Amino acid sequence: MFFKKKKKLFSQDEFAKILIEKLTLGIDGLKVNSKTNLEFFTEYKNNKYLFNYNEFYEIYLSDPNSIDAIINGVIKSAFDVHAGTVKVNIEKIFPYIKNKEFVKEYSEDCYEGDNLIRTQLNEEISVFFIEERGDEFYPIQKRDLVDLNYSFEDLRQNAAKNLTNLPNIEKHNTEGLYRIVAGGFFESSFIILDLFLRREFSVIGDIVIAIPTSDTLFVTGSEDEKNLSELRDIIEKLKNEGHSIISNKLFVLNDDNQLVVLEKHLEERLMYQDLQELKQKNEILFEKELLTANKFAELIIKKLSKRIEGIKIISRSRLSINTEYIDRKYGYTYTKCYKDYLKQPHLIDATIDKYLDLPFDFFMRKDIVETKNIFPIFKGKEAVKILSQDLRDFEKLIFERYNEELFIYYIENADKVHRFIRKSDMENLNYSIEDLRAKALENLTAVPEVSIEKGDGLYSVKYKGELASSLILVQLLWNKENFPVRGDIVVAIPNPKAVYVTGSIDQNNIFTINEHIKELKDKEVDIVSDKLFVFRENRFEVLE
Repeated sequence: MFFKKKKKLFSQDEFAKILIEKLTLGIDGLKVNSKTNLEFFTEYKNNKYLFNYNEFYEIYLSDPNSIDAIINGVIKSAFDVHAGTVKVNIEKIFPYIKNKEFVKEYSEDCYEGDNLIRTQLNEEISVFFIEERGDEFYPIQKRDLVDLNYSFEDLRQNAAKNLTNLPNIEKHNTEGLYRIVAGGFFESSFIILDLFLRREFSVIGDIVIAIPTSDTLFVTGSEDEKNLSELRDIIEKLKNEGHSIISNKLFVLNDDNQLVVLEKHLEERLMYQDLQELKQKNEILFEKELLTANKFAELIIKKLSKRIEGIKIISRSRLSINTEYIDRKYGYTYTKCYKDYLKQPHLIDATIDKYLDLPFDFFMRKDIVETKNIFPIFKGKEAVKILSQDLRDFEKLIFERYNEELFIYYIENADKVHRFIRKSDMENLNYSIEDLRAKALENLTAVPEVSIEKGDGLYSVKYKGELASSLILVQLLWNKENFPVRGDIVVAIPNPKAVYVTGSIDQNNIFTINEHIKELKDKEVDIVSDKLFVFRENRFEVLE
């Protein structure tokens, strides 16, 4: 008896590679880039699309012998879309939720940033608009709005209407934890329907939403601790099972009908309540009512528009503001600015103006960096974390790790404003990272403005504004001739304007420095690092 050998099934990765190969052979000039195993970005004659082939893979698994027919179907559908034989069907347009990682990938790797229509809900998630075409999703682009004679608002309203008209929308309630079921593709998209959410769900406290995957949307209340804990467990379980996660955050629908990360919402509310209590106790400190985060953002926009005439506000989600000026786009989250305002409400103008230096410099800067103004600056781990949350193009900044605590960033320091050096600047200058580092150190040591104040075994080093902390890169400075301390040279850089120096066995002065750092932290002053660093082998390392 003879047995026919069973063919080995292709894995997702193998199936994807076959599809990419056949697509590029089947459509001459088609470019294909894989985002995930079975989700492809394609480009043909400047038309760009996103295809999801998970369902085709499921068909293949159920009938492996149909692989040739499946591939032919994939090529035909891709050709129809790219050749423009299929027109946008307005009844099939839906909102589609994607996370910031997706936005970063498409903007960097595949798409020209302006092609797709999207709006940002908050710092975590954005809404794209797609047309459902059988098993594929076609992302709506600007040229489609022209063809449809649609404004963005027309598109948004049409997509929302189609979403609510989906058949078999179900709402399941388990003791205050709700789940929406609507066919398996667009459940997460219901997050944009604030009126629907308020009407359909009766919860304890504010409405809290979770969208761990595109086909799941959960709702509970901000004061329902049991179900909040249950939601977090569900998200963790889905992650562990290998599902593609949109967001592991919980979002609250606030009084302004905006979706805010729950933890940030609670933090802002507590800060605001604490300040209101302080206001009631001491009216002298507060001449005006405290601004909510929403009102504060409106004031930022007003000041920004006055400072940069002609600037456009593309979108705003509470304290996250996206702007455009002469073909340049800039996004920043002003959460820290708002916190600084709540600490010192009477300094509101100075606080906002300080943060507006960033977009002003970004938009008004020259395209070519003046190399004489390039300097290194230090950022501690916590500062880098905050910067990564606030600055939209954070990943484009040029930096190097100095040690386990400190990172070196490179800036152009001019006209009392510093601007981070970005990858595009390196390309314009034709600089390598070694070139950039050498130029920054050359500029740092070119101006002899170092001031050393001596105490009893404790020194304070100051230099050119906020560049003092950068001096720890200048190896020749750190010797016993300049600093005759007890033991190895130890420095602290709690703020960028000064370096404090003592010896590794000088316990009294080490205690003094640590107390100073503690005072700064208690006052919530921004610090570079709360660590001490010891100079060994021509380099500073964290003092254990």
